[in-house]
Amino acid sequence: MSRELTLILSQRLWQAVAGLVTVIFVTRYLSADEQGWYYSFISLAALYSVFEMGLSSALVQSAGHVFTGLRWLPKGNLVGQRADLFKSFLGQAVRVYLRLAVAFALLILIIGFAYFSLKSQPIEDFGYWRGPWFGLVLSTAGAMMTLPLLAIVEGTGAIVEVYSVRLVQGVVGAASCWVMLATGASLWATAAVPAAATLVALIWVLSYRPQTMSMAVLTPGPITFNWQIEISHLQWRVSVSWVGTYVTSQLATPILFYFQDPVVAGQMGLSLTVANMLGLVAQASMTRVVPAMSFAVASQSWQELDSLFRRGLTGFTLVFALGVLGAVMAYGLMSSTIYTARLLPLEQLVELVVFVLCYQLNATLSAQLRAFRREPLAWVYALGAVLTLGGSLAMASTESSAGVVRVMLTVQLGFVFPLSLILWRYNLRHWRKDI
Repeated sequence: MSRELTLILSQRLWQAVAGLVTVIFVTRYLSADEQGWYYSFISLAALYSVFEMGLSSALVQSAGHVFTGLRWLPKGNLVGQRADLFKSFLGQAVRVYLRLAVAFALLILIIGFAYFSLKSQPIEDFGYWRGPWFGLVLSTAGAMMTLPLLAIVEGTGAIVEVYSVRLVQGVVGAASCWVMLATGASLWATAAVPAAATLVALIWVLSYRPQTMSMAVLTPGPITFNWQIEISHLQWRVSVSWVGTYVTSQLATPILFYFQDPVVAGQMGLSLTVANMLGLVAQASMTRVVPAMSFAVASQSWQELDSLFRRGLTGFTLVFALGVLGAVMAYGLMSSTIYTARLLPLEQLVELVVFVLCYQLNATLSAQLRAFRREPLAWVYALGAVLTLGGSLAMASTESSAGVVRVMLTVQLGFVFPLSLILWRYNLRHWRKDI
């Protein structure tokens, strides 16, 4: 097994293990109501992906093309004829993220205060959730500002380095969250993971890549990288996909929080966390080959592109199947305990796992298509999001979580996945002739 795959798998496995331990801590140290608040906080804060608009994914895909003919030097400096172009690319990315993070912090703070005020009971102190929400939003905005450096360095092929940083971020963040939950910090624990991600990323870049940081902040000379042509045309399509993914995979919890109560929302949030862990770990094999697929497209090495995709898809399928087997065994061992009582009923859990499998398969198809720096599936995700949102809003008040889960699965199985598969095969065949 290569170092790249080992690091990616280690990071994803840690996320899965840490997620499971967090589930236990949340169940042990939070009440059923607090669990609903906890996961509703996290789901609403995940709106950063809407503000970020899929830019990190576009940066990973584009960095491989811009980095052609370059190589890294110690402390994060560059050598090569296209170094100025790359520095311009990096500097613009960092400035764009700074604006996005500020906009996110200002708008989401207001949205969150307005939304959660609607469900705050008179018996509850307003400060019970106001302070933690403020901390979560600010720490998430801070983590957003570290994303361009990580994405671009990953796109240049430095996968071991980037996933080492992400592994440390995960370890520190999870440990901080557990300590806060165990010591009664309650909703403040939601801010632990983004705060740790920000701190670890800053230590990494200042200690190991100070020259890269200097390039990003003090870009010399004229701007030679055309952001509008090279990035924006891809980003807006990727952003539609990311917004669609957010709506279909994150909004269920706050919708149930509003139409039902924190207890039902907490069950949905916990169940989605468990199901998403399976997909997250399985995606490690595909994540590993993303930069290599970009290089293969740039050199028109179609056999290599197909080989990389098959390798990633095979690994995804195997790991997901093993994850499901492990989840079934764990559920059996914990049946009739407080832990399973905090989850959705078994039938709904199974439907959620199938739903996650579908949209993670969509992600593998998109990963290969984005190697061409195109996003033909954007409108499919957008329509899927509209259908999911409309159906969930219609079903949440009368059918509760069962209706919402049924809508999520039906849209994926009946519309998004089959249409994505058709478009993937068609475009992959025709794009190679156009290049």
